[in-house]
Amino acid sequence: MADLEGAEGLHRRLGALTMDAGSTKFMRNLGIRTIAEMKRNIPRKTSSTSRTISLGRITQDFAEVRGSPVVIYLDEGTRQHDIHPVRKKMLRFPAKGAKVTLAGRARAGQPHTFAKVVHHPGTRAQPFIKRSVDKALYKSGIRVEIINLWNKAD
Repeated sequence: MADLEGAEGLHRRLGALTMDAGSTKFMRNLGIRTIAEMKRNIPRKTSSTSRTISLGRITQDFAEVRGSPVVIYLDEGTRQHDIHPVRKKMLRFPAKGAKVTLAGRARAGQPHTFAKVVHHPGTRAQPFIKRSVDKALYKSGIRVEIINLWNKAD
């Protein structure tokens, strides 16, 4: 690498991009911004899925954002699949025309329908995770910060 013209300058610039001790704080702020964007952009009906999104482990290199598996199902969608009962012999859900809560549960005294198997048609993807991360990165000014570090190293 020593005979490569400009190798020393490139090495200095790449070294300048390494994060310092303050980067854990930066990663925490980036994680918090990402969570805020995800909660703002998540497709919602009851907001219960958005309440599962939280900040996980943080290091100098990454900030973990956690959520229920439903977050991935909303983002990527699902294929057709069959739903079978796990703990009981039958599945129970509100009958057609029954009054239900916003979460889809039948109100007290409303009729129910039972089935041994439900053929679920799948759900369409509603991507929001990548868009939320990109917006959080943009708002945190990370692109500008990387360019400034790169230019100062020369």
